[in-house]
Amino acid sequence: MDFISLTKALISIPSMATSEESYENIAKYLQTEIQKLGINSRPVITNPAKIENPDFYNKNLISLLTPKIPKYNVIANYGNGSFHLIMSAHFDTVTIDKYSNQKWSYPPFAGKINNGTLYGLGAADNKSGIGIALGVLDKIKGKFEGKISITLLFTGDEEIGGYGGIGYLLNNEISAADLFISLNGSFDKINIGCYGRLWIHFVSNQEICAFILSHRLELNNILKSHNIPLRFSHIETSRDDSPVLVFDALTSNFDQKLIRQVFHEFLPNITFELEILGFIKPAISSKSFYAEILAKLASTHSMKKQTIKIGAPSDLRFAINKNIPSLSFGPIQSTSNVHKPNENVKIETINSCVEIVSNFILNFVYRRV
Repeated sequence: MDFISLTKALISIPSMATSEESYENIAKYLQTEIQKLGINSRPVITNPAKIENPDFYNKNLISLLTPKIPKYNVIANYGNGSFHLIMSAHFDTVTIDKYSNQKWSYPPFAGKINNGTLYGLGAADNKSGIGIALGVLDKIKGKFEGKISITLLFTGDEEIGGYGGIGYLLNNEISAADLFISLNGSFDKINIGCYGRLWIHFVSNQEICAFILSHRLELNNILKSHNIPLRFSHIETSRDDSPVLVFDALTSNFDQKLIRQVFHEFLPNITFELEILGFIKPAISSKSFYAEILAKLASTHSMKKQTIKIGAPSDLRFAINKNIPSLSFGPIQSTSNVHKPNENVKIETINSCVEIVSNFILNFVYRRV
């Protein structure tokens, strides 16, 4: 399978999480490509009434960020072994950043390759993760029958919490698993947990949002000075075209009342209105020996020491909450410009991820079971 071409094709299909988009087009394309591998897949269409969101204390988050329409996810299964491995990646993306003065060097849906780098919205986060998952399965299928069964979960809504995507599938379609690998991760570290996430509905204008983006380090320093363990991540555009600020939460130990104080300090003499929409607590996997083995394999391959940390991917949270040993690894690097214009991923990194994860499954998971 040419998983680079597949990733380019996925980039060409818009799938922004906050748009009036059911993800039907990208899901149908994926099913067609999976069928070429001789593997059966099926769509799972979410029922908005069944989406569980106990961590959201403000229902406005759902109504502002996502339309209350059924949405498509894709499940594929291969193998019949007793060890159940899940690999996941998400095809939804953030909204194109209209609050920044930065421009795309290449059209965000073109999937342009230049000097070994693939550019486009979702290139690193996380459409290349889907290419990696299918590349891995194509490389190892036929080599582990009788010991391992693999489920691929390709989902939407990760960028707005994951409740309509991976959360829905794990709560309604998967009863248990022995290992969950999210391919929505960093290439230089293995994540065994995920930060929390805080959403703030910021009623303002484009100029103020551009100021926030260009002074994000200053905002993070003010948060740090008040001992608030939040870090500004990005801005989403809500359905009513107003901005929603998204923060990574390093811990859940902070007074949310201080947030307004921080913004008054950050934006003195400016009148604004903000509403805290929702908060999800951080989650950490209880078992890390899988991550230690994968880190060693990745270090050997890249000739660079891998670290094991807590990271940003929100899809780990749902697997951890089901007591499934979980980790994330993927193509995102410091130069990937995730959630910004000119998002990109290196072709070499995609290829390396396929090699590393394939070796991990065949040389560790297979032998272990």
